[in-house]
Amino acid sequence: MKKLLKILLITAVALTLALCVVACSKEPTKEVIDVIDGDAGKFEENIGTAYGAKPDLDNVVIDGILDDDLWKGKKWYTQYESTHKVKFQVTGTMSPKGMYVAATCNDNFIYWNGYNYFFSNSNFSFNFYAGNYTYIAADANNTRVTHKYLNLRSRIGGKYNIPGEGGGLTVEFFIPWEELGIDVSNGLPESVKILPLYNFASNPDTETEPLYPTFVKTTGDSGQVPKFGANGYLDGDEDEAIVGSHKGGKGRTNGWTITDPGTENETATSSATATANFAQAAFFRNLTSSTFRISAKIKVKDIGKDARVGLMIYKDDINYRAVALSISASNFAGGKMSKYVLKGYTNYPHRITEVTDLVEVQPTNGPTDEIELSLYNKSGNLYYIVNGKYAYSEDASYAGLNAFAGFYAFNTTAQFSDYT
Repeated sequence: MKKLLKILLITAVALTLALCVVACSKEPTKEVIDVIDGDAGKFEENIGTAYGAKPDLDNVVIDGILDDDLWKGKKWYTQYESTHKVKFQVTGTMSPKGMYVAATCNDNFIYWNGYNYFFSNSNFSFNFYAGNYTYIAADANNTRVTHKYLNLRSRIGGKYNIPGEGGGLTVEFFIPWEELGIDVSNGLPESVKILPLYNFASNPDTETEPLYPTFVKTTGDSGQVPKFGANGYLDGDEDEAIVGSHKGGKGRTNGWTITDPGTENETATSSATATANFAQAAFFRNLTSSTFRISAKIKVKDIGKDARVGLMIYKDDINYRAVALSISASNFAGGKMSKYVLKGYTNYPHRITEVTDLVEVQPTNGPTDEIELSLYNKSGNLYYIVNGKYAYSEDASYAGLNAFAGFYAFNTTAQFSDYT
């Protein structure tokens, strides 16, 4: 038996060696270099750039620096968070191929905790309220994973994860219309609605806090979303305007029409329908103080459900106080007010609208189409004056220090004029 196994083993080794000799004896394949005679077809570029769609405008580089001529003279949308003193700005423009967007902020506390950790990385987000409702987000190092053909670059001015040395965050991107699901076969749209948010982090490894637009605490109703067109933010203020978005960054809401900006005839008119049952605000653009007096003549033109219009002091969407005329069919008819019903409105302290009955004032000479309302703030002690006469006072210290001031409206078309 052992002899048989030995014979079989010797035979297997011999066969293996024989096969190796045969294989090694074959001549190697010769390399042939030649030219194929024929039409290989036209080469067509099927990619944009290494970072996404190629810009179709001359001399535009998507690098996050914002030094292109493309951004010069554009109107910017702004928002400001008073506690951390974070301000961000956004603008946009259009081309035949797509939408260009730029955003920048002054945040000195830029945190980055890892790729796709957008819940804790300082970042910008952009919700498009058009087409296929595209969502884009970008932090200090990268954009959120998406199937969109997107050319985006973010850049910080300093260092991330070092408190006080962030130097701000800038984002620049280009995205084709087809990626947004917007049909431009019949021409470019007049505007595109984009809800831009800056999500800032108070500390590393904590969830970010979104810096929402004024009177928006969710992703926003369509009527509250800013519009961007060929020249940037559509509701951007003229530099000389007295009322609008505060120059420090606190943005006004949609729904305002400012005429004759910067003149003694300037007016600000709210809209009863523009913001779909959400409050509207416009600010005195140069006023932030703990002691001030504001005054305006108010003419009510149209009302909806739960209509109200007046003045306010404002720190944020919770800490504000509005004194407003409550207007309904019972005190408004034929364009005139038969009674001035003043009520107070705030979201302090429970984050829902609290309504306080303040005072009712009878017009001296019968129904009027106009009222002059004044508010005096002294560190949160508020005094209200109607047509030159004292009407009511109250404490609103939660909102009175270093406050913004301006106009307030809800489901009301009203014109503010002769304001100071």
